[in-house]
Amino acid sequence: MLEATKRPFKNQNSIQNFIVFVSFNRNKTYLQPASCLRYILWPLFISLLNMWTNTQPQLWISNIKALLLLWWKAMQQFWLKYPQPIFQHPTVRQGFKRLPLLIFGGMWLYILWPLPSGFAPQAQSRSVRITDRHGQLLYEYRPEGSGLPVQLHEVPPNVVGALLAIEDRRFFRHSGVDMAAMAQALWQNIKTRGISRGGSTITMQVSRMLRDAPRSGLARWWAKGMEVLLAWRLEFHLSKPEILTMWLNKAPFGNRVFGIESAARFYFGKRAHDLSLTEGAFLVGLPQSPTAYNPFSHPERAKRRQEQVLSALVAVRGLTPDQKRSLVVRPLAISKPEQVFKAPHLVNRLIQELPLSTGKWKTLTTTIDLHLQHSLERIIQGHMRRVGQSNVSNAAVVVLDNRTGEVLAYVGSVNFWEERLGGQNDGVQALRQPGSALKPFTYARALASRKYTPSTILPDLPTQILEVGGAFSPENYDKQYHGPVPLRQALASSYNIPAVRMAREIEPTVLLNSFRKAGLFSLRKPAEFYGVGLTLGNGEVTLLELARAYAGIARGGLLPSISFVRDEQARLQYANQPYAHTTPNGLSPQITYLITHILSDPEARTPAFGRGNVLELPFSMAAKTGTSKDYRDNWVVGYTPIH
Repeated sequence: MLEATKRPFKNQNSIQNFIVFVSFNRNKTYLQPASCLRYILWPLFISLLNMWTNTQPQLWISNIKALLLLWWKAMQQFWLKYPQPIFQHPTVRQGFKRLPLLIFGGMWLYILWPLPSGFAPQAQSRSVRITDRHGQLLYEYRPEGSGLPVQLHEVPPNVVGALLAIEDRRFFRHSGVDMAAMAQALWQNIKTRGISRGGSTITMQVSRMLRDAPRSGLARWWAKGMEVLLAWRLEFHLSKPEILTMWLNKAPFGNRVFGIESAARFYFGKRAHDLSLTEGAFLVGLPQSPTAYNPFSHPERAKRRQEQVLSALVAVRGLTPDQKRSLVVRPLAISKPEQVFKAPHLVNRLIQELPLSTGKWKTLTTTIDLHLQHSLERIIQGHMRRVGQSNVSNAAVVVLDNRTGEVLAYVGSVNFWEERLGGQNDGVQALRQPGSALKPFTYARALASRKYTPSTILPDLPTQILEVGGAFSPENYDKQYHGPVPLRQALASSYNIPAVRMAREIEPTVLLNSFRKAGLFSLRKPAEFYGVGLTLGNGEVTLLELARAYAGIARGGLLPSISFVRDEQARLQYANQPYAHTTPNGLSPQITYLITHILSDPEARTPAFGRGNVLELPFSMAAKTGTSKDYRDNWVVGYTPIH
C-alpha cells in the first residue's frame, strides 16, 4: 500500500543522507529519514498532495489509513531517537525525583521575598499636567487612571462593611485564599453551567490589580495560580487593614477612576469620608465589572448591583430588611463631572507619541496659545452653522509661528465628541488631496528657471494632455477659457490649464522632487503615478505639511522646524521626524518674494474671486485656495510675516 523510494543527497558536512518520497501503490514502506523533521513532515505533505489529486472515495479511505499508520510509526521512531534517551538519563531522572521539592522551595522563596516598593498600600498613580504656553491646563494625564490615596479610617465603617459583605465575608479569617468560597463558587458554576460566581478573596483581587494579568485564554489559568501565590505573599508581609487599604486605593471604579476616594469625588462630588451607606454600597459594587456597571451607560445595572450589595449586608445582619428597602429607594445624585480637556487632538497626539508614562515629566508645556485656540474653535463652529446645509460636515485648522515653527493652534475637528461625524479623527494629520493649493510651488519652480516672470503671458486655451493612462483635457473651475493671461493672474485666479501646461513643461519627475524638497513628504508614490495632475493636487498631503511648506515661502526659502512642546527633552523625541529640522526648500528669497507678492495681490485674483471676497482682510496676507478633484475637500492656506 505504501512504497518509499530513497534518494541520496549531501548536507553541508558532505554526509550522505536520504529523503523519503512516498506514493500510495504498494503494501510495504521503506523509511530511512534524513532527519526527524524531514521524516515526519515530508511524508505528510506528499500524502496530502496525493489525497488531493485522488477523487475516488475508496482511495481516500485507504490513503487516510496509510497516512495514520505512517504518522504513528514516525512518531514512535521520533520518540525512540530523541525524547526517550533524554528522560532515561540518570541526571534527568534524579531531577524529576527532586522536582516537587524544588517547586515547593521556589514557592516559599517567592512568598518570603520582600515586596517591591510599588506594592505600598497607598502608592499613588503618576500624573502629567499638559499645559499651554502660558501654563493654563489643557489636560491632566494619568497613565494608570485617576487615583487619590485614602486611609482605611477615612472610609466610613459601614461602607467597609458593605465591601466585606459582598466581596469577602471571611476576610479576617482566611490566609489570602478562601477554599470554602472557591468550592461554593465552583459548585454554583457547575449548576448554572457558566461562570455566575467568583471565589476570589479581597487579597486575591488586590493580587490581580497589582499584576494586571490576562483574564482569558490558557494564560488565564497560569495567571490564576500566580494570583494565589501573590495573595499568600501579601498576607505574609502585610496586615489585614493594609490589604484592605490597598483594595480601597487600587480598585477600578470605571471611567478610568481608581480608588474609592477618586470614585467618591468623580461620581458624587464629595470625599470618601462623607459617603452615605447608600452611596458607599453603590460604589463598592462597581469594581466587579466597571464597564458592565458603568452608571452613565448602564444605570439600571448599576442600581441592581447596589441592591445586591445591600442584600449581602442583610445576609450578614448588617442591615434589617426594612432598612434595606428604605435605602434602595433613596435617589442617588450622580453627575458626570466636567473634565478639563482642551486642544484634545493635540493632547491625544502627545499622549501617543511621547513616553509620558515613564515619569520624566510632571508638567509638559505645549506651544499652544489657548486664547487663540478657543477663538479659532468658536470661529469654526460659527462658520459650520452657516454652511451646514451645504453638505459641509467638518473642518480643521493649524496655526504656526513662522519664526519659530511652534504650533500655536491645533484644531483637528469641529467637535471632538461628535462621533457621528468622526470628531476624534484628527484632520491635521489626515491625508487629503490639496487641489490647487500646490500650484504656487509649480510656478515657483517655473520662476526659478528664469524663463518666466510674473508678467509672462500664458495660454488658457483648450489643451489635450497625453499621459500613461490616456489623454485628458483639463478644465478650469468656472468651466471657461480666458485666453492669454499673465502668469500673475493665472496663479492668483487659480486657473488649471496654464498650471497643467507648466507642469508638462517642467516634467512630473522634476516637479515631484521640488515638491518633496518644499516639505511635502507624503507624496511617496513615483512621478508616473501622479503625472502632470500633481500640480492640481492629485496627491495626498497633511494639513500640517502644507502649512509648513507655505511657512517656508513666508520665511524666504527656509522650512521651519515644527514643534508642539517647549520642553527640550520632549522635543528630542521628535528628532527623527522629517518636519523637526530647519531645512532649505530649494527656493531663493527672490522667488519666494514674487510668489508672496502674487498671492497677496487682490487685483490679480479679482477675475476669479471678485473684490471684497473672504480672502481680503484688513491686513496684508498672502492666500491660496484648493479644492480636491471630487469637490470633497476645500483648503485655504494663508500667511503673514508672523503666522
